[in-house]
Amino acid sequence: MESVADAFAEMEERLFETYGIKCPKCHKLLLRPKIFNKKGEKMAGACATPGCGYKEADSKAKERRNENVDLTIKAYKNDAYGYLEKASVTSSLKVFSKSFANYSTGTVNEKRALTYARNISAKLCDETVHALLVGQTGTGKTHLAVGIMLDYLKRNNYMKKAMFIDFPQLMDQLKMGISNDDIGKK
Repeated sequence: MESVADAFAEMEERLFETYGIKCPKCHKLLLRPKIFNKKGEKMAGACATPGCGYKEADSKAKERRNENVDLTIKAYKNDAYGYLEKASVTSSLKVFSKSFANYSTGTVNEKRALTYARNISAKLCDETVHALLVGQTGTGKTHLAVGIMLDYLKRNNYMKKAMFIDFPQLMDQLKMGISNDDIGKK
């Protein structure tokens, strides 16, 4: 027959897990239940060392969950930006440095255009939106289009994919494909 200590050790191994955080008092690894709480979150840890009694505050466990969420969003962001760079048709990746934050709003028309673009981005999360940005060369159409795309990705926690197609660049690639027999056969 096994001892009480062995039975407790077996129960501890079956029900609890370590997660890399050490007790600030005795420096042993903290344990937490393997199951989730009612909200579907991991619970706070505690020290199992006899006489220590340290219990992690729920706020620290919440901070760690938030850090994990941040890391997950960063991973989705890296994936979304990787797809964006590979799937887009553009002459330069510098275009992806444009955003609403660095759009110049020196005139009333530029302010109006930025507001229009932000509204498009907000609506895109809930519905299909068809929009047309028109204007003279150098008025910020591409800047706002990229801003809409990047804001849309951010609003969706980077769980969506997007690509940018520069129309003149696409036409150039199609022309090259038609005139080059090797590319045309692919």
